[in-house]
Amino acid sequence: RRGSALSARKLMAAEEAANAEPVPTDAGPVEEKPKDEKPKEIKKVSKPDDALLKQRLQEQDDKLVDKQARLEQIKATVDTRNQPTENAEFTAARSKFNVVRAESRRLLQEKRSIYDQISSADELKKQQQDLTQRLKAELQFFSVEDIERKIKALEMQQQTTSTSVKEDKKIIEDIKRLAANKPMIKQFDEAQESLRGVKEHHNELYTQLKAKNAELNSSKEEEEKWRAEMDAAKAKEDAKRSDLPALYKERDQLRKEIGEIRDEVRRIRDEHNEQRKEWFAYTKAIREQKQKEWEARNAAREAEREAWRLAKEEEEAKRDPWEEEKYLCEQLISYVEKYLPKAAVEVEAKKEVSPEEAPKGTKVLKRDDDDDYLAALKSKKGKRKGGTAGPGGGAAAPHKPKPTKLSHSVDSLASFAKLGFTAPASSDDCPALHTELLAKREWLKTAPPKKKKEKKEEKAEEKEEKEEEKEEEAELDAEVVAHLRRCGVSEATERLLGACSVGLEALTLCSAAELVDLAGISHNEAEKVVAGSSRAKAAAAADDPFGDDGGDGTLKKDEVTTIMGYPPDGFQCGCLEVIVHPELDLLAMAPTGSGKTAVALMAILQAFRRGKKAVYTSPIKALSNQKYAEFKAWFSKRGMASAGVALLTGDIKIRSPPGVKHELIICTSEILRNKLVKNPHEPHPQPPPAAAAAGGAEPAPPAKSTSERSASEGTSMRDLDLDNLGVVVSDEIHYINDSERGTVWEETLIHLPPAVQMVALSATLHQPEHFLAWIGRARGRPGKIVKRTDRHVPLHVGGVERRGGQFLQFFGTHAPRKRGDAAAGAFQAERYDMLCAELQEPERPSAAASGAAAAARFERANEKEALRTERQGGKGGGR
Repeated sequence: RRGSALSARKLMAAEEAANAEPVPTDAGPVEEKPKDEKPKEIKKVSKPDDALLKQRLQEQDDKLVDKQARLEQIKATVDTRNQPTENAEFTAARSKFNVVRAESRRLLQEKRSIYDQISSADELKKQQQDLTQRLKAELQFFSVEDIERKIKALEMQQQTTSTSVKEDKKIIEDIKRLAANKPMIKQFDEAQESLRGVKEHHNELYTQLKAKNAELNSSKEEEEKWRAEMDAAKAKEDAKRSDLPALYKERDQLRKEIGEIRDEVRRIRDEHNEQRKEWFAYTKAIREQKQKEWEARNAAREAEREAWRLAKEEEEAKRDPWEEEKYLCEQLISYVEKYLPKAAVEVEAKKEVSPEEAPKGTKVLKRDDDDDYLAALKSKKGKRKGGTAGPGGGAAAPHKPKPTKLSHSVDSLASFAKLGFTAPASSDDCPALHTELLAKREWLKTAPPKKKKEKKEEKAEEKEEKEEEKEEEAELDAEVVAHLRRCGVSEATERLLGACSVGLEALTLCSAAELVDLAGISHNEAEKVVAGSSRAKAAAAADDPFGDDGGDGTLKKDEVTTIMGYPPDGFQCGCLEVIVHPELDLLAMAPTGSGKTAVALMAILQAFRRGKKAVYTSPIKALSNQKYAEFKAWFSKRGMASAGVALLTGDIKIRSPPGVKHELIICTSEILRNKLVKNPHEPHPQPPPAAAAAGGAEPAPPAKSTSERSASEGTSMRDLDLDNLGVVVSDEIHYINDSERGTVWEETLIHLPPAVQMVALSATLHQPEHFLAWIGRARGRPGKIVKRTDRHVPLHVGGVERRGGQFLQFFGTHAPRKRGDAAAGAFQAERYDMLCAELQEPERPSAAASGAAAAARFERANEKEALRTERQGGKGGGR
């Protein structure tokens, strides 16, 4: 190479040193910050005493307990006095009073209907009067004959009288106007006729109203008559309870005192709460004061950071924004020059900076490879074969050098790309690239400042795009997407079909041509969807054990045995005979552990066979959770994929998987009651049959069949959980006797649609025949009882020994379990009846119980004596 070239980095550093302006050392006077004001002193507040609050509340609670105890005594006395007694006179009067009152209400409703008709007639009358008056105001003549005579007179006047043109035109206009009034005369006559008819109808309605008022007054008099007889009968009954006013007065006084005690408790709590509020306000003020101090310190730190940032920005502003690009351009020019022909290198060498042209204070150095970070990629230059031109030798013959293939590192490729160039593949590409680099260097000398990119806008746009994609994906139906993925279609097809808002059921019914027309997908993709829908239907039909069996839709004993895995016993078969009849309710009575859960399962399977839902209710959440786990595991174990289990309690809500054909809803009794009561579209139960009203255990079936009642009354309910409901299984139905929660079961039975079968399970229900008769009257449908008396779970009666903790059995319902005994563990009905008789007469203890008690006393006496002897021996040994 000829001469030496300045290193780009050193040259640019020299230019910056020469052009740099001196930084002023005096930054001017610094304004002093005002001193922080002294924080305001906060008055200290003591923390409220919780122990004192508890003591004061306990004193009031003691007073309240005494008052409530006396109030309970008065309530028990009043309830005893107010027990209903048979009053035939009052009952007869009330029955007749109810009949008369119903008649009065009917007459009153008819009277209101007449009033509504009168209002409509008045409005129609007003409309007809307005129409008649309007037509009358527009007409001059009220008959066609009068108009004809007037027209003839005008024509005669026109023909026989000499008139001017203006008068002639007026006569013609009058004739036209009179001719136009002919149709209006007909309308006027029709309006008058209609008005007369409305008035006649109006008078008839008033006549009916007078007659209805007379009937209503007569019914009211009869109602007052029977009301007086009821009051007289009630007065006779109240005379027997003359001491109740004093008790009522004392009860009211106790309630007043209890209210005052509770007011005092509220006052104490309010006072304590006010103290707590003051304490919280004090602590909040302390925190705010500390927060302000922290914010002041943080503001000082932020001011220091801001000053440092401004200084750094000022320093950065003085730098050349294209410094990095200029440096890379110089390096790349040096790198490319090494592969240029010799003539081009000499021309470029002439353009190098001479020492005279260099800026003042800089030194022109030789361009060495030490300053070239791309020098490691250069190939070694050896001597050309054939020698070189020596001092006395001639020059070699000019010829085109052979192109050299170049390889570049990743950093070198990035450097070329940063300036907008492509790295040369061979030495032949270097001359053109060298020219472009020189032009780039000249452009960088006068390049405008860089535009700063706004990163906030870019991030906001990316965020909006991501949110839009998420919203589009969320809009797609999850069930449809899952089905399409099982069909093996592309993502584009998923989006097109998902955007059509078509449900899974409708999608499975579409043909390939319909899918193509609906979403615009290809025919092959549509065929995939149709094939996948067919496979899904076939799988669902194969996995559904509750499908139509081609018969009458009822479960058989052998089918129950196959599904449940074991044959039902006699009690369960009796329940199955009732369950298969949807018009009958079932009350199953059996001891604990005697197969009531299997009865519930048969009722659920029968509802599934009919294509309906089933609901299982229990009185407590823990039992609902347990049954949910049991039924779900049972369905899963037997591969019943078409059956789903849902759990609805006050704390947990678990829905069935989407797409299930049969659904079992397990919930607490309160949940079912709320759903039934809040449904206003369900019709009220029909009047019960005569047999049910008479109180029989098994009322006669109604005249209508179940299918007719289902069609007339309907089972379609507004709540989707209870839509298409077939059976309700109520476990532990004896909770209806609970004084606090019994109304839940009563309202459930009353509001349950008559077309829904009821299966009640209990082990301890008292008088089941009366209870079933009440269900028949409340629901208007018959039912049957199936009982079981033998116990599967033994019942032991005895006591626990105090010291040893051993159970001493006095009596048991099952024989002891001994080897070789055929009756071991069997239920003994005679011993069970004997035990019940002994429990009913506790003053007559049994011989077995007396003997066992005597043996227990003798054993305890021996233990005490042995313990006493051991203690005495221990003391003697110590001496």
